[in-house]
Amino acid sequence: MEWIIGILIVLFFLSFIQFVYNLVRIPRQILHSNTELEKKLDKVIELLEEKRSDPPPPPPDDKQPENE
Repeated sequence: MEWIIGILIVLFFLSFIQFVYNLVRIPRQILHSNTELEKKLDKVIELLEEKRSDPPPPPPDDKQPENE
């Protein structure tokens, strides 16, 4: 009977340690994910600004040469 209580105590501490580890790990993953997302958004914004600063191409000629 005493060994069952000992096993339960050990399982409790292992579960508690796992719980605390997950509390620390998940925000770290979210922070890393947000950092990566910010980098991608910065790149998209940079490309859009470059596109905006480039002059627009001339409109294409719709007139077709007439062959007679």
